[in-house]
Amino acid sequence: MKTGELLILSTDKYPDYTFSGPYRVLKDFTFAEIVAVVKSRPGTGWKSKAVPDDVVEYLKNEGYIEVVPCTEVHLGSYGDIDVMGAE
Repeated sequence: MKTGELLILSTDKYPDYTFSGPYRVLKDFTFAEIVAVVKSRPGTGWKSKAVPDDVVEYLKNEGYIEVVPCTEVHLGSYGDIDVMGAE
C-alpha cells in the first residue's frame, strides 16, 4: 500500500462477510510484512492466536492508517431498491 491510497479491509465469507474502513494509508507498507509482525505476537485474553482484527488494530496503533469519515447508503437487496442510511 502506498501513502495516500484509500483502503477497505474485509473478512469472512457469506453470510458473515464484513468490512471495515475506509482508511487512508499514512505510510507505505505491505500486508506481508504487517501480517508477519502480527502473527509473531502471542494471542491475548481469550485468543490463542492473532485474528484479523489484530491486523487492523496494529495498522491504526502504529500509524499506518487513519479512519476516513464516510456515510454508508444501502441501496437495497434481492433486486429491490430500498434506500437506507441517506437523508
